[in-house]
Amino acid sequence: MEILAFILGISTIAFIVVVVVMFMNSKQIKELNKQIENLKSTCNEIYSNINNLESRTLNDLKEVEFNQRRENEGIIRFVDSRVDKLEDKIHKNFDIKQKQSKNY
Repeated sequence: MEILAFILGISTIAFIVVVVVMFMNSKQIKELNKQIENLKSTCNEIYSNINNLESRTLNDLKEVEFNQRRENEGIIRFVDSRVDKLEDKIHKNFDIKQKQSKNY
């Protein structure tokens, strides 16, 4: 009878320990799940920030390319007008009798 009481006592203690460990593990698993969800949301925020930054960078690059093209066209127009004025001066100063009819 004493052996039976001893075995029941040990079994009860073992059962209580198993239940306590199970609840502790359950609590830790819930905390880990919360951390995983927080990490997922942080990763999603980072990805969206990267996408926004990429789109802004591409827009800025397009704007810079457009401005460069516009400035190049302005420089070409300016140089072209200077060359035209120089050509007119050359015609006026060196072709006084207008014997030369060809464009330079």
